[in-house]
Formats: sequence, structure tokens, C-alpha cells
Amino acid sequence: MRHAPTQSLAAVLRIPDFRRLWVGLGLSSLGDWMGLLALTALANASAESYAGKNYAIATVLFLRVLPALIMGPIAGYVADRLDRRIVLIWGDYVRGALFLTIPIVGELWWIFVVTVLVEAVSLVWGPAKDATVPNLVPRHRLEAANQVSLATTYGSALPAAAVFSGLTLVDKFYSNLFVAFERGPIDLAIYFNAATFVVSGLVIATLRHIPRGPADVSEDGSVWKVVVDGWKYVGRTPLVRGLVIGIIGAFAAGGVVIGLARTFVADLGGGDPGYGVLFGAVFLGLGLGMWRGPRILHGLSRRRLFGIALTATGLLLFPLALVQQLEIVTAITLLLGFTAGVGWITGNTLLGLEVPDEVRGRTFAFVGSMIRLSLALVL
Repeated sequence: MRHAPTQSLAAVLRIPDFRRLWVGLGLSSLGDWMGLLALTALANASAESYAGKNYAIATVLFLRVLPALIMGPIAGYVADRLDRRIVLIWGDYVRGALFLTIPIVGELWWIFVVTVLVEAVSLVWGPAKDATVPNLVPRHRLEAANQVSLATTYGSALPAAAVFSGLTLVDKFYSNLFVAFERGPIDLAIYFNAATFVVSGLVIATLRHIPRGPADVSEDGSVWKVVVDGWKYVGRTPLVRGLVIGIIGAFAAGGVVIGLARTFVADLGGGDPGYGVLFGAVFLGLGLGMWRGPRILHGLSRRRLFGIALTATGLLLFPLALVQQLEIVTAITLLLGFTAGVGWITGNTLLGLEVPDEVRGRTFAFVGSMIRLSLALVL
């Protein structure tokens, strides 16, 4: 009898409870990315002046990052002390209900409030989901399960961009199709987004092996000590310091593109369909860079590949700022996403290899906090 390889993705998806969690994660991630697109488009439509539109979009993007800056270090701490089943199910229901109120209230300030509340819930939902996975799969399947989760979380950006672009493109050619919605396909996208969270909660509610009650955690140590220790280790280790700065730079480049995409595409005459295409191009490039980049460029050492990828990402921002044709901009954005993805996956691999096990978790926690801070600054 032959057993599936340890890294087999198909084998881990044959586990019923994990498969249900994966479906729930996919729907939640789809709703999350749809929410980003719909909220920025709605903020753009709600403002009047050109400067006001830029301010509204930048505020939505900044507010998506702000809760992570404030709550990031303690979100896992909180998640460990709540019933995971309640967090996973009701976290989806609450996010769905919050999105449902946006078209009803119809005010820009409420978009800002909902953005903060949804992100705050997501910060606790994410660690609860991550902590649940080991309870659903055998130990030797855990790495494959984490790969599936990561691919689903970021890969959902592509269908979200496709659905959003499709809705806005249909509205462009059939303007009376969404006449029942005040803001046309944007409102429909928000209702669709709310529905994905509700369905995700219903799917996760069918799981039988989510541990009930809070996790068995130790009270030793301070959560803030994790951040301080990570900072100290990075600061005194030149190689790790360079890797961290490079990874942050790669994320910042992608953040610049996403933050300016809506108004930039409007200047080029692309509208909401063009925005969805450009958004999808960034994440398609990121996915291809993470998945295929190191294999295509396997002849280069990881350190050299990391440096080349970061340099290429920075250089691609220049033609992106100068070109005024949407098709060429999309191609450059796809390539920029690819180089940023190569830099991200290579840098994280190097961190995993170079950082000792006893400080690895703290270092990655520090990197995560710094990525959020850099995104907040560039947005």
C-alpha cells in the first residue's frame, strides 16, 4: 500500500474537517480582498474633489493597517484566551454584518469605522484559525496544511479582483442592470462580500474538532518583550538586519502600487474595471514570484537572488510612474509583483535558515510588525 507524500496537498485536503476549514478560509479571504476593492472604490465615489478622493482612499488603506499596528502584538495573546469555535464562527458573522451596514448607512465616515472594526476582528480571527489547524491534521501533514492556508489567503485576491472587475465592466456596458443599487456594482460587491463571510461562518460551524474553550496557555513573560527581543536581535545581526530591511522594502513597493492604483487608473481612463485589473496584476505577479521565481532562477544563490529581486523591484517603479498607457502599466505591475514576490519568499527562506531556532519566532513577529508599519507609512 502506497502512502501519499508528506508534502502532498491533495492528501491534506482529503481530511474532512481541514477541507471545511479551507473552504471557510477561502470564502473569508475572498470577502476580505473584495472588501478592500469595494471599500476603496466606494471611498473614491463618496468624495467630491480629486484631493478628497486621494485622501479618502489613503485613509481606508491606512485604517486597514492601523489596528494591526496597535493590536498586532497582542492579537494572538487575546485569541488564545477566547473560545476558538466562537471566534471563528462569530468573527465571520460579525464581519459580514458590518459590511452589510455600509450601503445602508451610505456615509464616508461609516466606511472608515467599519474598516477599523473589520480589521480588529480579523486580527483575532487569524491567530485563532492558525492555532486550530494543528488540531485538524496529523503532525506530518502540518507543513502542507500551512502551505494550503497561505496560498488560499493570498490567492483569493485574484478571483476577488476578477469578480469586482467583472461587475464593474458589466455595469459599464449595461448601465441599467444595477439600477436597484444606489452605487451600482460597488454596492452589489459589498453585499456579495457580506454573503461570503456569512457562508464561511456557516461552513466552519460544521467542524467537529475545533477545541472549545480558551487554549491552555502560560502566563509567563510579557507580550511586549517579544517585540523588544526581536528588535534587539535584528539590530545586532548585520545579515538579518539587511534581510529585514529588504523584505520591508519589497512590501513597501507593493503598497505604493496598491495605494495609488485607484486614482492612477482613473487618470488613465480605466475606471473601476481597470482598478480591478491592476490590483489583480499585483497579486498575480506576487503569486508567480513566490511559486515559480526561485525555480526559474535556481542557478543564482539565495543571497544574490534576493539582492537582484529587490533592485529590480525598485527600478520598475520608475517606468510605472512615467508610462501613461494602461496596458503597459498592467504589464509592468505584473512584473513588479513578480520581483517583489521573489524577494519576499527568498528573504523569508533566508531568515528561516539564518536565524537560530530560539529567536526565530520573535524575529518573524518583529518583521510582521515592521511590514505593517511600512505599509502604513507608504499608504
